[in-house]
Amino acid sequence: MVSSVVFRENTVPDEPYERPPVFPYANPLSVGFHIYATVKSFFGALFYGDREELSLTSARFLMISPRIIQGIGHILPYLPSLGMISKIGPAVSIIPSYIGAGLCIVEGAADAWLLNEQRKFTQGYEFKALSRLRYMIGDYDAVHAPAAIQWLTKHRDEPVFQEMKEPLDARPLRAGEIIKNNKKKLEAIAEKLIRENLGKLQREYLELSSEEVTKFGEDNEKELSIQLGIKKKRLARRLRPWMVREADEKILPILWGLDHNSKKEAILEGLRLADDIHAQAKKKKLAHTMGVVAMIAAAVGLVCVAVALPPSIPYVFALLATTFSFFRMGVFTGMLETRGWVFNPKHLIPQGIRSWIFTPPPSEDRSHEISHLLSEFPASERNGLVLSQAPANLQSSNLLETQFSNEGIGDCPPDLEKEPPLLQSSSRHNPQLILV
Repeated sequence: MVSSVVFRENTVPDEPYERPPVFPYANPLSVGFHIYATVKSFFGALFYGDREELSLTSARFLMISPRIIQGIGHILPYLPSLGMISKIGPAVSIIPSYIGAGLCIVEGAADAWLLNEQRKFTQGYEFKALSRLRYMIGDYDAVHAPAAIQWLTKHRDEPVFQEMKEPLDARPLRAGEIIKNNKKKLEAIAEKLIRENLGKLQREYLELSSEEVTKFGEDNEKELSIQLGIKKKRLARRLRPWMVREADEKILPILWGLDHNSKKEAILEGLRLADDIHAQAKKKKLAHTMGVVAMIAAAVGLVCVAVALPPSIPYVFALLATTFSFFRMGVFTGMLETRGWVFNPKHLIPQGIRSWIFTPPPSEDRSHEISHLLSEFPASERNGLVLSQAPANLQSSNLLETQFSNEGIGDCPPDLEKEPPLLQSSSRHNPQLILV
């Protein structure tokens, strides 16, 4: 068993710099807010050494000056065809259009880079498999379970899935019985995947390793807190801050529960958390994909204007860019702040206005419950310098032979209208030196 000192701090991550792309015609109206957000994020990333945020803000920081020209380039070429002015000069028509097209390409490239980072993040974990297992042995779902077995058969090497597929093909309506007969093996696989993937997420984003603690100094608590905040912000850019907060609160108690007589509850909570993370990652990929398509369509439309194609052609691309921009904004603001694939139109209203209309604001109006598993986790292991030890059975060769009770961990169908329990929102704690 290898021990190492790690740094943890149970804090809410800062909001990452992610400006949902507004349809380019609105740029003259949004340029003020864009300048403020970009400058603030740029110098903040420069001061704290946040390389990922600095890369994102640098390109957009350089685009501030020509952004108003981009908006003019979008609007002016359409005015003669609408009868608002008689004629505009070639330079007014062509130059701003090309500038606008170039800036759209840069915006699309930023979304493409984020999309690639999101793809690499999802490929580094097995949350998709855990999401399938949730509806088989966690919150059993008779609709999702057969499809989950088929997917796991194609993408997993464990023999149990092939053993389940053959009787399922012969008796597709007996999925529940087939799963029950193989529940022990499935629960052992779920435990193994939870340990590996949630443990990896904890180490990579939610704590500083012993090497990082040594690099920044064990006595420099302020610097340790800053560097851990940067790691959490990177994860928030992939999952959103509320999901990071919940993962930060739940992962350690889940891993602890697997070793302290709370295995059933720990597996159930682990499957639910992994499924929520998987949904967030998919929604983020969808939002970035729509952003890329919207910016490409806008750039092509502007080039069509510059080369004097018939007005109907750039109008088509303008409509396409508008549609994908609004869908992207809808996914980003209306779905990424909710659990699962639920669209909440209230989140389209800016937070400042929403707080005046709704009491409490929708983003905070949640029922927080702390389960027995989470309340039993030692609070001393959440904050400060902690002596971390890798669980011995994480590397055990006979992990899949772990014994479980016959009744399993979750036999009741899920209440699809009810959100899983959340933890109470955490406040910032002062780090302290803790050796466990």
